[in-house]
Amino acid sequence: GAATCFEQPATDDPELPPKPQLLGSEPLKALTPRPILGTDARLRQLFPFGEAPGPSLDSPVQVSSVTDCSSGDVSRVGGIRMLTCLADIVQWDVDWHTARTDDLRHTTSTLRRQLGEWRHSMRSHLVAKIPMFSKEVLSHDEQVGLTGLFTPLAVKKGDNIIVEGEVGHELYIIEHGFCNALKRVGDAEVVVGRLAAGAFFGEIGLLYDVPRTATVRADSEVTVLVLTRKNLWSQMGMDKLESMRVIARTQVFNNIAILSRLSTGQKIRIAQRLKREKWLKGNTLALERSHTTRLTI
Repeated sequence: GAATCFEQPATDDPELPPKPQLLGSEPLKALTPRPILGTDARLRQLFPFGEAPGPSLDSPVQVSSVTDCSSGDVSRVGGIRMLTCLADIVQWDVDWHTARTDDLRHTTSTLRRQLGEWRHSMRSHLVAKIPMFSKEVLSHDEQVGLTGLFTPLAVKKGDNIIVEGEVGHELYIIEHGFCNALKRVGDAEVVVGRLAAGAFFGEIGLLYDVPRTATVRADSEVTVLVLTRKNLWSQMGMDKLESMRVIARTQVFNNIAILSRLSTGQKIRIAQRLKREKWLKGNTLALERSHTTRLTI
């Protein structure tokens, strides 16, 4: 005169009901089974290793309260009671896994957002190291906004990023990997520099329609950040662009012996004093053995 029963202990998760657990046996007269519906197929799913307890449930069956084990079919009532408890356990597991899945999705979304913020912050530091995007020209908020205009580009080892002599309108920052800078000497290419993460090139072409002065070729798998002239002009006003042009000229000073060792601030002040002049074809810019107080670039 006994049947298997379950109780619901306390749980640490306030969002979930307590999970039913197997206790053992208790008098059948104390149980009041709930109405359930079932089929033989469902029973075979729940009891795949043996015959399902109780009678066939191909037809809907409703079980009323049991008051005395001697007046009912113990096998039938016990089987239905077992199914009811199993259904409770399955539902609890469904609720638990649903809650955990929601937590995992939230955690994944949070990590993805934080990773994006971290990556954006790291790229902002790379952008701020470029003289024409430094604090002398752009505020911190403008630097952060400009960083969002850069797009990542994956480059395979051996591929050219820019080619000497071609006109380009993009600025590149190396985020990962190594590149070689090459110049053509006669019929051969000569490596004139090696560029690592954080290095940038193409800043003159971003502001002026001039040919590239060197070829930059990936020496490993490389990721570069690319800023186009169109994106830059869409974000900056003409006053900012003019300030950038002044500072971009300082990059030329690196190839002039008497200016190359000056500080960035000194180069900027000199660049601000440069004046642009146009000369017609055939005009003389300087005479041999003549004295001059001007530097012409």
